[in-house]
Amino acid sequence: MYNLILHTEYPFVNSFTQLFQKYSEKNFSGAKTAVKNRRKKRRKILDESGKGESIYAEKGKVYIRMRARRLPFDEKGKMVYSCCMEKIQIAVVYHKEATLVKNEDFLPVNAGRAVASIENLPWLKENTVGDDVGDNISAKNPAYNEMTAVYYLWKNVEADFYGLNHYRRFFVFKDTDKIYYSTKKIGDDFFDKIGYSPEKLRALLQEYDFIAPKAMKRKSVYEHYKNAHDASDLDEAGRITDEFYPEYSEAFKKYIFGQEAYFYNMFVFDKATFDRYCEFVFGVLEKLENRFEGKRMFVSERLTGVFITKLLLEGKKGLFLPTLYVESKPTFKQALKETKKNMKERKGGVKSILYAFKPLLVWLLPSFVFRMYRNRK
Repeated sequence: MYNLILHTEYPFVNSFTQLFQKYSEKNFSGAKTAVKNRRKKRRKILDESGKGESIYAEKGKVYIRMRARRLPFDEKGKMVYSCCMEKIQIAVVYHKEATLVKNEDFLPVNAGRAVASIENLPWLKENTVGDDVGDNISAKNPAYNEMTAVYYLWKNVEADFYGLNHYRRFFVFKDTDKIYYSTKKIGDDFFDKIGYSPEKLRALLQEYDFIAPKAMKRKSVYEHYKNAHDASDLDEAGRITDEFYPEYSEAFKKYIFGQEAYFYNMFVFDKATFDRYCEFVFGVLEKLENRFEGKRMFVSERLTGVFITKLLLEGKKGLFLPTLYVESKPTFKQALKETKKNMKERKGGVKSILYAFKPLLVWLLPSFVFRMYRNRK
């Protein structure tokens, strides 16, 4: 059974069945309810079993709270959309002002609210949820990065599915051979551009066990990390995994020394899988924390890849989607600040210097150069 709130743009209609059919564009034979006082706003209604439901219309939108079953197939065995039966919370991580992406499935979260800069706080407080409430590690954002938002979801948000996107990186819900897309801005047609709808997302989650980014090919995940960071970080993560999470040891070795890399810490997992993911990743990161002394733990991204590999080894069916990158040209001041920060944290060889200077290169070179580079990958 699932608790849900259904938000639609349709005008108020006379019965839930009609709304259900309109919104999902499917005829669900099992969607029955006795809607009483249906023409009145904000009225309590009861279904035939006597369990409470509520439905009201306001400003052209319909809001419904109900209890329902997941209905993945119709009477002919054809997969159907479940139309908002499960609550999905995909965190869109922000740390500064940007185009807001928000609806019933996408939740804007300010990662690092506890340490956010004063100039960014007004917009962030108005438009995003802070990760500094309840059980949180918001103050550790300089080390944990977007993972403080993941921790906030884990400890404070109730949902059936959890996910992570970034204010500049989103899943593209389309069947395509491309790995990477780019755009210069987010417009009113953004959800259409990425092929998203509430119905489509739920249909995919009925068909697949999890969603992750398409893999990018590298000489090895280990070598790629070594080029920009201190490879001993991964060595230590491996030792911690072997000692405390031996069930992940095979997946760790297969992924870290393999050629397929799942970047960006992006995913959509059901609740049980999300709990497993967080227990593993935060368990390892907590034991690694002192090693980094407040510096960014880039190793978290590789641990996410280890977890995805673990799911595949278990026979789980994954949907691997392209990523959309929203281009944003930094100012010279921003690029210089980020480059200085990278140089301070640099521990690798010559290639790590190139990585450190990447913000300045992005500022200096035309956008199409990096667009061609990303599409090549």
